[in-house]
Amino acid sequence: MKTIFIAVLAGIAGCAAIQPAAAANAVTWKESVLHAFDGASGAEPVAGVIDVNGTLYGTTSLGGAYAVRRNRGGGTVFSLDSRTGAETLLWSFGKPARLGSGPMAGVIDVNGTLYGTTIDGGCRGCGGTVFSLDPATRTHKVLYGFPCSGSQCPDGAQPVAGLISLNGLLYGTTTYGGLGAGTVFSVDPGTGAETVLYAFAGGSDGAEPVGSLVAVNGILYGTTSAGGGSGNNGIVFSVDLATGIETVVHAFEKTDGLGPTGLIDVNGTLYGVAGFGGNLNTGCYGGSLGCGTVFSIDPGTGAITVLYAFSGPDGSEPDGLVDVKGMLYGTTFWGGAKSGDGGGTAFSLDPATGAETVLHSFTGGSGDGLYPEPGLINVNGKLYGTTYYGGGDDNGTVFVLKKTK
Repeated sequence: MKTIFIAVLAGIAGCAAIQPAAAANAVTWKESVLHAFDGASGAEPVAGVIDVNGTLYGTTSLGGAYAVRRNRGGGTVFSLDSRTGAETLLWSFGKPARLGSGPMAGVIDVNGTLYGTTIDGGCRGCGGTVFSLDPATRTHKVLYGFPCSGSQCPDGAQPVAGLISLNGLLYGTTTYGGLGAGTVFSVDPGTGAETVLYAFAGGSDGAEPVGSLVAVNGILYGTTSAGGGSGNNGIVFSVDLATGIETVVHAFEKTDGLGPTGLIDVNGTLYGVAGFGGNLNTGCYGGSLGCGTVFSIDPGTGAITVLYAFSGPDGSEPDGLVDVKGMLYGTTFWGGAKSGDGGGTAFSLDPATGAETVLHSFTGGSGDGLYPEPGLINVNGKLYGTTYYGGGDDNGTVFVLKKTK
């Protein structure tokens, strides 16, 4: 499901880049299901969770109070006790439609208020929302609905990536709308005023951003899953907040990976993943797209280094990274030890050596998740994340990974 969604979203094709085999790691990790969704409590999370003083907050793309019979619900915002896995349903999307539906990104916490996006709803014919939610009172508010008239959505449509908060404003991206290929926008949470900072034309400037933004010294950096010239492989871009000028930092070639989806900043170096590309001799996606890469980018020069290219058993279609004391951790949606295309992995990567280690291969069923989503977080040495499927009702899970030695 996630692969189909991103592949259609990005419209990409690709190849190459070879890296050494995964290195052994003396430390072992154990995965356990912290919470399994049952439909009414949410279903099919497609983003990770955040931690606020020991409570985890997240979203599910389906399920909730309006999930009855063939109506699978419009998704939820939930909280979990990180120790017990006890869940509280904070909000159910779906009715009325103007309040939004289908959150594809997680939430962020700003001074005790949660902020997030949905890809649908907001008004009649709208292309999604930016919303706020008070977890204490469960008060939900649509801050902005992206208006559309026919196929025209001048302010953007379908925000898939998560928000960031900077200097009192919320910043994000829409996958479509603007000039047709997506936007970078800001929303004032106090007034609901939305500003389009940049609208992608869909050519060399990039198209269809699906990854979250990162701010470095007053500059926003992000990725587009397509565009960037004749290769249409995606780009890393920057937007100057002072001028609104967009700059292509790096346009991906076949050797870099295809369809970049997210960035993190570690001491001035940007790290990210490309869901496709890499070694074409792996059999991933019929051998035509490669299994994806982990890369670093110098934001000043645009110089890229491919740190690792996946091959299938070590993971396939990476999405999202977190830095923990100089090590990178992430997940792949496919690949791993499960037969067939695999059920996904959690992995670590040493950016200094390029050594990759599979921490866990997901297999599904009642005792495990299946198809992990982006957004691992580190809480006191434990890694928390979500899976799209798995758990007793196969509606997805929140899982925890911890070291066993």
